[in-house]
Amino acid sequence: MSIQMFNWLLVLVLTACGGHFQRVRGDGGRESDRVTDLPGQPAVGFGQYAGYVNLLPGEEKALFYWFFEAEGGVSDKPLLLWLNGGSSSEVFLALIELVGWKKWPPHR
Repeated sequence: MSIQMFNWLLVLVLTACGGHFQRVRGDGGRESDRVTDLPGQPAVGFGQYAGYVNLLPGEEKALFYWFFEAEGGVSDKPLLLWLNGGSSSEVFLALIELVGWKKWPPHR
C-alpha cells in the first residue's frame, strides 16, 4: 500500500472515530464501551474501550475498535492505529505473525 493511500485511509478512520467519540461524550455512551474484565485474564491497570463506529447514519455497517489508554506520560506517547481485516481475514493469525516473534507455520 502506498504511503499516500495509507495517509488518506488514516484520515478517514480518524475522522469516523472522532465523530463517534464526540457523539458519545455528552450522553455517557463512552462508559457503555468500557471493557472491565475479560474471561480468564487478570485485571489490568489501564482503561480499555471496545465497540463499533457506524460508517454512515442509518447503515448497519460499522468498524470495530478497541482502544487502550496509555499509562502515565500520555503526552509523550504516540497513538498507534492498527488496521487489519477484510473479507475472510484471519485477524489473530496476522496479529501473531506481524506483531509477535513467531512465524506461522514455524520455519525449520
